Amino acid sequence: MAKSYKITDQEREEKSNQYKTNSMICLCICIVAFVWFAICGIFFNIAYCIVPWLLFGISGVIGTINWKRYKIISTGLLGEEIVSNTLDLLPDEYTVINNIPINYNGKQAEIDSLIISKYGLFIVETKNYQGDIIGKVTDENWIQKKKSSGGRVYENKMRNPVKQVKFQTYLLSSMLKEHGIHCWINPYVVIVGAKSVSTDSEIVFDNQENLYKKIMSKNKSIVTIDDLHKVEKLFLNA
Repeated sequence: MAKSYKITDQEREEKSNQYKTNSMICLCICIVAFVWFAICGIFFNIAYCIVPWLLFGISGVIGTINWKRYKIISTGLLGEEIVSNTLDLLPDEYTVINNIPINYNGKQAEIDSLIISKYGLFIVETKNYQGDIIGKVTDENWIQKKKSSGGRVYENKMRNPVKQVKFQTYLLSSMLKEHGIHCWINPYVVIVGAKSVSTDSEIVFDNQENLYKKIMSKNKSIVTIDDLHKVEKLFLNA
């Protein structure tokens, strides 16, 4: 199995837990407000129901917002974990580093997974989306089509993941060159959970198994042992 490391993801995990806690608190407030509202309606004048009614409405809105934020972050973390578990199955000559923050020349990004090998470096941008994903390399945004429980089809916009991973590649390449490291970088995007992925990009994969096969198809040694050690030291000894 590959040597696997995780730099940090504590901030997102903490945010996810906080949003979940906030939504649970709001749910409790909604229940209390509903009971309060019912009691006021039975035993008192309807005017006394205004406060619990407002409390119920405000808590409901805040709770819904926090729950949606929790789902977005937790879904992303789950997708990254799924892909990370697959990348861990690479042979032991590979090194996988997850959640790498990149800072170069005032620009920032975070690499979901960086695979280091003598066959090249691989950047993996992971997305966890349901429904049908549609987009072209040149599009600013891609479209996610989903069907509601009632059968209604609706669309959401998502950032073009190809542009995201190419920006990460540019930053990483610039950073490595500054340290005298010259390695070929392969940028990939993997979308897990989607019903279908329609794109003109050859670097986008609709599941982690196809991504794994693509990485394993690279079997020509193009990175020196010295450069491999430099890359690992740059991130693991930071």
